[in-house]
Amino acid sequence: MNREILVGDVLEKIKEIPDKTIDCVISSPPYWSLRDYSVEGQWGLEPDFHQYLAKMGRLMDELRRVLKDTGTCWINLGDTYNDKSRIGIPERFYINCIDSGWIARNNIVWTKNNTMPSSVKDRFTNKYESVFFFVKQQKYYFNLDAVREKSIVPPKPFNVRVRDSHTQRFLQGATEQEKLDHNKKGERKSDGLPYQTISKTHNGIYDEDGKLLNNPNGKNPGDLFQINTKPYAEAHFATFPPELPTKILKCGCPDKVCKKCKKPRYPISEPTEDYAKLLGKSWHNHNDDNGKGMTQDRSQKKDATASYQIVGYTDCGCNAGFEPGIVLDCFFGSGTVGEAAEKLGLRWIGIELNKEYVKLAKKRLGPYLNQTRLELKA
Repeated sequence: MNREILVGDVLEKIKEIPDKTIDCVISSPPYWSLRDYSVEGQWGLEPDFHQYLAKMGRLMDELRRVLKDTGTCWINLGDTYNDKSRIGIPERFYINCIDSGWIARNNIVWTKNNTMPSSVKDRFTNKYESVFFFVKQQKYYFNLDAVREKSIVPPKPFNVRVRDSHTQRFLQGATEQEKLDHNKKGERKSDGLPYQTISKTHNGIYDEDGKLLNNPNGKNPGDLFQINTKPYAEAHFATFPPELPTKILKCGCPDKVCKKCKKPRYPISEPTEDYAKLLGKSWHNHNDDNGKGMTQDRSQKKDATASYQIVGYTDCGCNAGFEPGIVLDCFFGSGTVGEAAEKLGLRWIGIELNKEYVKLAKKRLGPYLNQTRLELKA
């Protein structure tokens, strides 16, 4: 299945998708009691929010069935006010999913600076929504390097007062040697020092000139997504900004899966030999750093460069060739997730009840539908 829009109720149409065939789910169900789309059978118009949550629970059971064991599931859900009070539907849904066996990896805050003006005067304007990140098992596909971000402000050199603040040793009075080794800000000097000490709470790795030697691809972007909404000219309803599914697809949907066993393939990265030496002991093992620190000889890092290298790729051993991963949006709307997948060379499936929205999606995705995908080689 690929480039298909299944038209009808999601709980019925999702039964047409075989077990464990989807690599990634990205979807935003209609919010409860928020908007009437004038379509019979639409979600969100249930008389009671408990009924809505019960239907969401049945949907999540179906998504768990179709999702591969290595897959990821991302659900965007907003809340509703009733009698002046937030109902807490996202939080209730999140807890229900955890209770039913989903592994919750993140409750991502999607914040928008261009939200619609609000006339409310007795509370703050709502400027964020939740994007819940779930998986089925502890090991799954996730490519953090694909979404790392460059630091806007470089971290400051390690500060001895921060390291020793739990003992208040530096705050109460530094030793003469510490005064010689650090400036008035508590930062360790570099000139003439053969060693530096890095504790478990360090905010970076530096060379003798104070140059930051962290992952050159950037930092972990964190669970706050600041992405403004963008209108789609053909639609009159709320749509994803393309940047949101694009970011998720880059890290949560593999670009290569085995045609036979359907397992994802992704690069395995490790520090280069010189960078590994710079990091001192095992680059992934920082046990007890806070207690005894990690000492590095600067004579060994004179010619070191901060870099990682691809040392190989995961290999299922099938030798059957590869194809792009596939994403499912079970509330397809105007097809934003499908278009994001097309631009990344991925496959997609959509489910949509509203036939007018299906027409919009087909028009939007029309330029891609006549294209032929090239077979991916190992």
